[in-house]
Amino acid sequence: VGLLATMMNSSAEEQSWAMYMVPACLVVGLGAGAKLVTMLENSEWRQNLRREVAEQERAHMTKTGLDDRTLNEAAFNMGITPTGFGLAPAEKPAEKKSPAGKKQD
Repeated sequence: VGLLATMMNSSAEEQSWAMYMVPACLVVGLGAGAKLVTMLENSEWRQNLRREVAEQERAHMTKTGLDDRTLNEAAFNMGITPTGFGLAPAEKPAEKKSPAGKKQD
């Protein structure tokens, strides 16, 4: 918008700075905004908030008798990517290694 206003109200000699400053300001503004959002999302209070919400979702699921499979089926039927609602990520079982480095059967 600022670039268009500058181009319409100025002569060709006076508007050359705007051709470089407007895109530069746009890129710097987007970069600064992305940096702030990343800092906010990774902050400790935000992680605690996510943890509290997951606990509340688990409590609500237990109270209403819903399980993960039911919620995933409902999400699939609505066209939403199924996820683990209020559930902690499943831990992968540790692989057993034999002392000699051979695979166990």
